[in-house]
Formats: sequence, structure tokens, C-alpha cells
Amino acid sequence: LDVPGAVFLQDHTAGTFFRPQPGSPTLALGDVVRVIGRTAPGLYLPGLGPSQVEILSKGSLPRAIDANYEDLWEGRYHYQRIALQGIVRSQAPVGESRSLFKLAAGSRVVEVRVEAPLEKDLVYIDRRVRVEGLAAGFINERRQLVQPYLWVSSWSHVTTEQLPASASDLP
Repeated sequence: LDVPGAVFLQDHTAGTFFRPQPGSPTLALGDVVRVIGRTAPGLYLPGLGPSQVEILSKGSLPRAIDANYEDLWEGRYHYQRIALQGIVRSQAPVGESRSLFKLAAGSRVVEVRVEAPLEKDLVYIDRRVRVEGLAAGFINERRQLVQPYLWVSSWSHVTTEQLPASASDLP
């Protein structure tokens, strides 16, 4: 994600980010934490500046909120874990450790950034998928959301719901 050093967290009300102080414990996805810090402006939403963090327990990721393109565009769930369904229109590696695919969600196309290399020999194009990840986006110098995208930590958060029709099944 384009917020260097930021950690994203979510509770039952909303999501935000913080920047751990140097020497903070190493966090893992799903950790339940206590964070103490001061509110700081973000590019789009406020977060916390340098913060103390304590791991309270190991946990699981919060349930993804079902969303659509309009929810992303309006920033309704920005920095929260959402689920988006659609059809994969393209996929490509981005360097050695990241991937990118474009998802047709209704009449719009959303960029999905995966923090994992593209799986060899697995073509997602034309598959209907469900993607669970962090709602994010490009923010301009006026602090406006100009293009939403979905950030996903691994391919395990991309689930195939329907395979594309084979060529022999097409009329």
C-alpha cells in the first residue's frame, strides 16, 4: 500500500491506520492490539501518528463487508476489509513479489493489488471471483479519492466462484 510504515486496523465501527514506534512488536494479520497514539492527518482519512502498540492476542481477520464499486468510489469503507465480486479481465505480475488484476464489478473496473507473486499456470481471466481485501485508493493533492482500488495480502483471499465457459461450450 502507498502509506509507508502504516499498519491498518479495524474494529466493529470502522478502520484506520497507525504508525508503530520503533521497537514495536512485529504484527501479523488478525492480531488483536491496543494502540495508544495521537490523531494525525492522513492523505484521505485521519489516523494515528507514531504509536505504542501492544499485542493482546492472536485472532482472525474481521469479516469482510460485502461491497460494490459505488461503496469504494464513495469511500464508504475506506481502510476497512471488504468483499467484492466480479469477473477478472486482466492479470499481470508487478515485479517479482506482487501482482495486479483488473476486476469488472458491475459496469466498472477495479484494480486489485495482490502482495504476492502471480501463481504460475493459474489464469484467472474470465473467472467470476470473490476478493476480500482492504478498500483503498489513489488520493490527489486536494485529499480527494480519485480512483479506488482493493489491496489484498495473498492469493488465498481470492476465491473462484465460477470458471469461464470452455471454448467448446460457446455457441
